[in-house]
Amino acid sequence: MDVSQLNVLFMVSSFNGLSQKVWSELNSCYAQSELLIGVDADVVEKMAPDIILCPFMKAYIPDRIWQNYPCLVIHPGPSNDGGPSSLNWAVLEGQKLWGVTILQAGNGWDRGKILAGGEFILPKHSVSSIYRNEVADLAIQLLPEAIDNYFNQASTINKPLLKYKPAIQQKDLAFTWVEHTEEIQKKINAGDSSPGTQAIIKNQIFSLFGAFKGNQVGEPGEILEISDEYITIATGDGCISINRLAGEDGIKLRPTFFNL
Repeated sequence: MDVSQLNVLFMVSSFNGLSQKVWSELNSCYAQSELLIGVDADVVEKMAPDIILCPFMKAYIPDRIWQNYPCLVIHPGPSNDGGPSSLNWAVLEGQKLWGVTILQAGNGWDRGKILAGGEFILPKHSVSSIYRNEVADLAIQLLPEAIDNYFNQASTINKPLLKYKPAIQQKDLAFTWVEHTEEIQKKINAGDSSPGTQAIIKNQIFSLFGAFKGNQVGEPGEILEISDEYITIATGDGCISINRLAGEDGIKLRPTFFNL
């Protein structure tokens, strides 16, 4: 089949960095491309696509959709991995090598036919950065192969025993300022940008985003510096700087916005 003649629907839970990059790189490759933010069976049926690409899908795709339209989902993990927080867990556990799997949605989370897959070196960066870069770049390489495999009815990859992990929680990301900087940074990276790793700063609970190692020292938990760009807090073996904070409303703001 000539894939350039396809009517393709890009269906995403949110138009985040990963979704934007895949859309911008691939939407012009097909005869018709449409973007749907959210999962709506009525809209899908009106569009009647030949195939649905799901770069970032956090919601379960209803039977009414996947049983009638092939849905190719980008899973940010290797073929034997499953769950809604795969990349978060990989960052938290300090995995060295990670992957991207393109699977056809079916009955159950991350349990469809595997149409393509690949690996990448996992950097010590935030989940949001890895989504935008390593995951997006590999997914863009793999999607054409996955589409070809689907339409050519190529043999799908045998799926190993699935290791399913639950959604990551605050208890998994919790830390105290006496911990080493590297460990704190890893936990912040694993929650950035969702769900956001929480910590106490001056008796207030904040979600932390954009962490990097500093070069100052002080008593663990002590604020060493605060500016529009970052807040620096002492740790058990040095300090860590944080670019953005979010209060109860979840809005990410510069540190100077808060009364600290």
